[in-house]
Amino acid sequence: MGISHDLYEVLRDVLSHLYDPTYRVPSELGRLLVGADVSTVEEIRPVIEENIQSLRPGDGVPHHTRSWRMYNVLKLRYLEHLTQEDAALRLGLAVRQLARNQAEAIELLADRLGSVVAD
Repeated sequence: MGISHDLYEVLRDVLSHLYDPTYRVPSELGRLLVGADVSTVEEIRPVIEENIQSLRPGDGVPHHTRSWRMYNVLKLRYLEHLTQEDAALRLGLAVRQLARNQAEAIELLADRLGSVVAD
């Protein structure tokens, strides 16, 4: 894995609470992504949404590729807020396959966030 396991775990937790107004963002993630202490998920959601959108493949990339699948998993699960079952149905995947793809997609997003911060 190209990112720290801690960043992956924190990001996975934040993503699962992306629309929970009572969720408190870990301060280290807020400092990493927005350069300031943030406490609510509303403050960090735009950065996460922007980075998910940045993973959208170009129009010339065939829709059956891994890059589209990773983007669509993130989009359906965290931007459209679908359940795993609904996202799997929409993508034509078994729920177990979607869960594996979701873990890979979160890793990809964490790598993206880590590289944006490093730049």
